[in-house]
Amino acid sequence: MKIKYALIVVGLLVLQSLISSNGIRYIFKINNEIKKVKKEIAEIKKENVEQKIKLQELKDNPKLLEIYARTKLGMVRPDDTIYEIK
Repeated sequence: MKIKYALIVVGLLVLQSLISSNGIRYIFKINNEIKKVKKEIAEIKKENVEQKIKLQELKDNPKLLEIYARTKLGMVRPDDTIYEIK
């Protein structure tokens, strides 16, 4: 008789965990969110490493820094002649 009541209680607890907002579905949802965030973090860390490498290359190579400044930032030397074409 005690086993029957124990099985009923266990069954009700399982049913309640499936139905409640903090049940198994919620746990799976949170785990999926955690996986997504961990993937985003890994991508950002990879991008961060790539940016640090580019920064170090610019620090180590003044000519590369000048090329970057001219092409990406539109900078010119004081003695450059600028032609504006419309």
